[in-house]
Amino acid sequence: MKTTIKKILARIMITSLFLIVVTINYNIASSYSFNFVGPNTANNGDTVTLTITGNGLTGKVNLSANNASLSNSSVWIEKNSVSVTAKITGFPATITANPSELTDNDYNIVSIVSKTITINEKVKPTPKPTQVPQNTPAPTQNPSTNPTSRPSATPSNQQTNPPPVTNNSQGTPQSKPNQTTTSSTTGKQSPGGENNFQTQVQNIENTTSSNNYLKTINVNKGNLSPDFDRENLEYNVANVEGEEIEIIAEAEDERATVSGTGTIALINGENTINITVTAENQSVRVYQLHIDKKQEVVQSELRLSTLEVKKINEDGNFYDIDIGFNKDKFEYVINLENDISDLDIIPIVEKEGVIVETQGKENLTEGENNIRITLSDIEDDTKTTVYNIKAIKAEKTIVEISTIPKKRNWIWLIIVIIMLIGIIYGIIYWRKNRKKIK
Repeated sequence: MKTTIKKILARIMITSLFLIVVTINYNIASSYSFNFVGPNTANNGDTVTLTITGNGLTGKVNLSANNASLSNSSVWIEKNSVSVTAKITGFPATITANPSELTDNDYNIVSIVSKTITINEKVKPTPKPTQVPQNTPAPTQNPSTNPTSRPSATPSNQQTNPPPVTNNSQGTPQSKPNQTTTSSTTGKQSPGGENNFQTQVQNIENTTSSNNYLKTINVNKGNLSPDFDRENLEYNVANVEGEEIEIIAEAEDERATVSGTGTIALINGENTINITVTAENQSVRVYQLHIDKKQEVVQSELRLSTLEVKKINEDGNFYDIDIGFNKDKFEYVINLENDISDLDIIPIVEKEGVIVETQGKENLTEGENNIRITLSDIEDDTKTTVYNIKAIKAEKTIVEISTIPKKRNWIWLIIVIIMLIGIIYGIIYWRKNRKKIK
């Protein structure tokens, strides 16, 4: 009987240890970590590499930056490391990695706090000051025949504009070339005065700024394309309405001057505007904006009587869209699902002799799609009417397959309950059979 009890207790202990080991392995397998690293310092204009590491994590990480332009606005990690690059445009530059719905090895959604890297400007070494050479004056020959006269303290070039010397006893200016030294612009009476002047001019030139970069360009209408980069000198601004535009530009160096900004009058079509940045040392850099002023369309008396619009998905199915058509309304906006590939547009004119042309209704892409329906008179091509439809196609969503999250706390509770049941069962069994054992 003792052997039987020992076997039961041994099995209980073995089972409990097995469950504990399994749970520990489960927790180890489900562990994860997230890290975002990059350099602490850089020079303006440098391209730096940033690394995102997600050990045991899968999902999307969104990126945002201040004073830096990123190669990607988001990355996808799958239990690995992914690198992105950032071009530094100012200081301090900050780049933030914000995890979005990351999952662990068991497909449980985990919450990770965003991480930010701050990059400061590299400290440039301070140039050593230029040492002024100490020149020893050379004695000149005294024209006097007096053999007891002392050598003159004036160097050989002292004949150039020698300053007058005042007699201390009489107060009358007298010219004494043998006792006069040439004064430098520093006010020091030294034979090396000319050398001192040249050294100081060189130091002044070295401190003159040559920075002729812009820090920002902003317009009050439309958007710059591409996004501003101080190295890029040409930009486009499309479909600007109105007779003028305001341009605001700021130089990187406050000592530089900027011209070509302010309120600019526009003509129909393309306008080219030059923004000139002049550095302190007078070096010049020119940024160019190509601004396309949207020409006002003068609609003729030609009209559509009806306009039917149908959306076609990737499977070829048609669905009606009610755009709220009115023959005197020329602009429409519709929202489309991501699986819509084309539009079927059926325009019906009010009268005969009108040519109808439809553009942009096929091969729709994510974002804005412009569909243009143009009516023109078959006999007079100056008479035109244009209907515009802006179709906004939704971005494709990522479908994530998730499982029911496992509750690790319940696993530990189950293990404890099993162990308690085993211990209680063992005690009860032992008490029932202890007399028999004796």
